[in-house]
Amino acid sequence: MIKYWISLLCVVVVFSSAEWLARHMLPTVPRSEDVPRNPYRFRGWPEFTRLGPAPDNHARIVWLSNSQAYAGELPANRIYVDKLERALTKDHVGGFKKIEVLNWSFDGVTSLELTILAAYLHSASPDLVVAAVGAADFSSLNFHRPISEVRTDIPRLITDSAVRRTLPPSFRRRHMPCKDVLTEWARDRCALLRFREFAWSWLDQRWSGLLVGLYAPSLNYHPWKLDRVSRRASLGSPPWRKRMPYQIDYGIQSRELLAEFLDLFAAIPARNHLVILTPRFLEHSDPNLAMDIAFGQDIQVIAQHRGIRVWDDRHLFGREAFFDGLHFHPPFHQEYCDRLMRDLPSVLQ
Repeated sequence: MIKYWISLLCVVVVFSSAEWLARHMLPTVPRSEDVPRNPYRFRGWPEFTRLGPAPDNHARIVWLSNSQAYAGELPANRIYVDKLERALTKDHVGGFKKIEVLNWSFDGVTSLELTILAAYLHSASPDLVVAAVGAADFSSLNFHRPISEVRTDIPRLITDSAVRRTLPPSFRRRHMPCKDVLTEWARDRCALLRFREFAWSWLDQRWSGLLVGLYAPSLNYHPWKLDRVSRRASLGSPPWRKRMPYQIDYGIQSRELLAEFLDLFAAIPARNHLVILTPRFLEHSDPNLAMDIAFGQDIQVIAQHRGIRVWDDRHLFGREAFFDGLHFHPPFHQEYCDRLMRDLPSVLQ
């Protein structure tokens, strides 16, 4: 019996020591507001967990969107959302000294993450909340998808009891199995469980392309910028990694996902709400076109019933604006910013 307790004590000491080391030795994730765009694609969690009120004489816009507004987070891309913040502030729209545009857009975002963010924003009061979305964001493939399978760290927000209570029971039943909720709760509180993200960042920074080549699950960005880690080699793009064609899977279940999100979106205590159907280019012969049309019809009807303003920008640009039908060539980030500047000031008045 004594050996049992000694063994248990040793295990506790080992894990406690490892947790202490992880908390004190792993790099700190920088604040998003300090480093909003960078080539390592990390995000600072404080912007999400400690979003305080906007300073006096400041207006705040929260922009929820997908990879089009995420744009790889590279400064050279000059993302339209960043341009929008500078343009609105320069013109002192609404008489505000500064217009903050928080770009909460993510590569590979799904309806799960958009819905969680909408639930989280019930404790905030931005001047404007924008959902710039497309049909692929509400794919029916996500209808029974658990939160453990998404690519971002947004599910960490469900460790907040207020966010969990705000999410509808149907969402919790489909997407939040108990084991996944416990996993997010533990990861949010145990630094040792975040060592995986640190290890992948370290390896990929040392040998560029390793993360993509081995496809680290649920991790397509670097959580940390590791200044002291020198690059030894670049593995390039692995030969087995092929670009998948843009595909939409919008069906009957997608409408339920869309309604669920818009219910929470409409209830965000913001002064103004706006849904934008994001620009894209689809050939008339494209098999995705019928589903994209159905998505546009659904969102117009559902949003109208909830009193949400909708802008349909899908047909704004032709093929020349995109390198794959969805993501802008760099000059068109400015083109789209100019379009938004024509109408967005009236929404903020």
